[in-house]
Amino acid sequence: MIRGVRKEERENLLSLLKSAFPSTEIEWFTPYYDGDPYYKLEYTRVWEENGVLVSTVQIVKKILRIEDQTILLGGIANVGTHPDHREKGYATNLLRDSLKLMYEEGFHLSLLFTGIQPFYERLGWREVPFPFIHIPSLPEDILPQPKIRNDSDEDIPQIVRIYNEFNDKRNLSVVRDEAYMRGWIWKWRHNQEVLVYEVDSRIIGYIRFSVERAGNPFWVNEFGCLKGEESCFLPLLQEAVRRARERGATSCIIHLPFEDFILDGVKRTLGKSQVQYGKGAMWRIINLPALFSAIAPVLSRRSKGVKGVFPLDIEGHQITLCVNDGEIIVKDSLLSSIPPLKISQKMFVNLLAGFEDEEAVSLPPPFTSLFPPVKPAFYSFDAF
Repeated sequence: MIRGVRKEERENLLSLLKSAFPSTEIEWFTPYYDGDPYYKLEYTRVWEENGVLVSTVQIVKKILRIEDQTILLGGIANVGTHPDHREKGYATNLLRDSLKLMYEEGFHLSLLFTGIQPFYERLGWREVPFPFIHIPSLPEDILPQPKIRNDSDEDIPQIVRIYNEFNDKRNLSVVRDEAYMRGWIWKWRHNQEVLVYEVDSRIIGYIRFSVERAGNPFWVNEFGCLKGEESCFLPLLQEAVRRARERGATSCIIHLPFEDFILDGVKRTLGKSQVQYGKGAMWRIINLPALFSAIAPVLSRRSKGVKGVFPLDIEGHQITLCVNDGEIIVKDSLLSSIPPLKISQKMFVNLLAGFEDEEAVSLPPPFTSLFPPVKPAFYSFDAF
């Protein structure tokens, strides 16, 4: 039987997850249930058999920006089945149930991270590679940087303001408030460290990084600064590299927007870098008409001087977009008189994010003008 988890089943749920993922510390899972400000019991889907929880899937709500509008993302996490009950289709049915619930709850897109892509492809998710910077070796001669210290709980309100200012109108960045930052980012630290750059008791920038173990890469997961204070990136990065080096890190992976000052700081600190593409991020459309309706104000601004009717078939998700010089009308079906533009979900996510997609050259320019490449684009996602 599929249902939402009950409040009194928390320990049973954690026990199930530990059985499904024996090498993962139990602390990894707890923020999903006591740190997420959007958490609902119904978002934890479970399969009960003979009064025992044997499989589960977690839906994680995220609010994402598309310029000055927002859309709802349903993250999929903690897909796990007890070893004694595998190969029975429980996880597959829970995922189908989760898709139905996300549609009913008004979600527009879904995202998950996995190493078993074919399993999720069967259910409609599609892999979209995301770029990151790889540094094969770290310098040894970086000195301690002034004005930088470790964060504290009292810093969270300032960091929230910096994060939202830095990512204002950045496509696919997550909208965060203080409850979100405390519940997710600060509770889910897992070897992560936050450094702040402070001037006259005012934080002007911060960086978040993690060092898993000696001999492995360290990860730069997040940076933010106030407008006009971009120069703090260089010392923050240098201090992060210095500390990671002390802990035995030998290389670096950077998930940050490819803004010019960030690329320059990386080059000055770390020398030659490589842009690589990560695997395992899989996206799926949940409700295409609702998604286009949500971003219609953005498309209206972009469509000045554009006229046309664009039936879209995105792997079976269908709408017709009517554009008339700044006016957008979204119809939730195709027009039989016009052949639809057939677009993959991968291409659509890249268009939505503002990433360049080599396959998009096949689309008519009046349509692609509604999705211009953005620089800087946002190249990272909140974990879930």
